[in-house]
Amino acid sequence: MHGDPSKSAERRCEGQTLTSRKGHLPALATLPAQPTQVQKSPETMSFLELRAFVDKLRESGHQVSKYLVQLYSKVSFPLVHFIVALVAIPFALVAPRSGGRAGGIGVAIMLAVGYWMVDSVALAFAKADLLPPALAAWTANIIFAGLGASLFLNART
Repeated sequence: MHGDPSKSAERRCEGQTLTSRKGHLPALATLPAQPTQVQKSPETMSFLELRAFVDKLRESGHQVSKYLVQLYSKVSFPLVHFIVALVAIPFALVAPRSGGRAGGIGVAIMLAVGYWMVDSVALAFAKADLLPPALAAWTANIIFAGLGASLFLNART
């Protein structure tokens, strides 16, 4: 190679010597026969992609329960906004003297952490095959919707 040797690098790969200058890639003697297909992780797949992935795994005889948990969670989790609002409305109707803004913020944080904990535990149980995937994905929503409905019906206005 011509030029300054400090700006070049020499590498051996499968009996071939490749010499390149910094910032330039050497030409490969052989190209890969088929490009590798990169598999997306189930967390980054859309609902339809994950459903097709689960169907393909199920047809080939693989265990799909942990993927079913993620699939059902993709449907149940977006409803958390409505459920938390249902739980929060009765607290908004309470007189401000009973704790003020700081109390309301504290209750909101506790509700959010509570929802997250119930959801995380239920999903972990499903991944350990202790709960059915569909039930695990909906457990936090069911519990907090019931709590919200109860608080809403018993709220003093």
